[in-house]
Amino acid sequence: MQNTEILSPRILGAQYTEYYETEMQDSPEASISRMVNLLIPVISERLRSAQNVIILDVGSGRQILEQALFSDRRFKSFSKRVKIISMDIASLTKQQLFEANRVTHLQACGSSLPIANHAVDIAVSNLALDLMPQASFGELKRVIKTDDTVVLTFHHPNLIEIARMRLPLLLHNLRTVAQKLRHGKNSSKLGKYHENREIIQRQLVDTQFIINSFANIIFKSEKEIFEVLNQIFSGWTTQVTENSGEIGENGWFEVMLIGPEQKQQQSHPIASSVGPAKY
Repeated sequence: MQNTEILSPRILGAQYTEYYETEMQDSPEASISRMVNLLIPVISERLRSAQNVIILDVGSGRQILEQALFSDRRFKSFSKRVKIISMDIASLTKQQLFEANRVTHLQACGSSLPIANHAVDIAVSNLALDLMPQASFGELKRVIKTDDTVVLTFHHPNLIEIARMRLPLLLHNLRTVAQKLRHGKNSSKLGKYHENREIIQRQLVDTQFIINSFANIIFKSEKEIFEVLNQIFSGWTTQVTENSGEIGENGWFEVMLIGPEQKQQQSHPIASSVGPAKY
């Protein structure tokens, strides 16, 4: 499934450090909202039996999920009892982080988490863990308590199809801008043309990276997710839901891993592992 060279910390770290210099996030806004809605009841349930909760966000980027959580009125009602640790392989300054004053941030690789064994109550990763070396799944299991919950989203294979459809349009737009630059040397819009060219060139690099790299990395099906996670998280309950996204938009897989020591009566708002569900 995974190409270890593509997934090397050196390559991924450099790729995302450069990406976040100009971009705020690399996930669909709908996936952020969905993750918040998945997390709120999980956190609330955990706080029924614990005074405080520690959440680890692996592959957090610029803390867009944390920003969404702190903006949610439900989370605000118990936020003082929640400690969040965000982690990303990219080199991010404090100014780039949206919640730097309320969230502890670590720069680290998912396959070597600087967290003690069983120190985390809830682990989360939004469209990130499936791009990391497979050892990252084992690291997540090591740091999470055995009576707690892991909430994940993974990239959907339609990401590749959408990127391939987008590529010809980006190339056309780049040629159009280049033509305007050649014939508009004295135009007052020259600065805007240069800016547009830089934006399109960055979009091309990102799109080509997805096409050339992600196809060898991401999960192809729910069956593959079950096979990998059931092997690593033996004894845990694995629940998977597929969200194919709107037409022309990236979808994702939602995954809930429930620890073997968690109380049986606890329920979660996601499909059962007996069979996949689709929106």
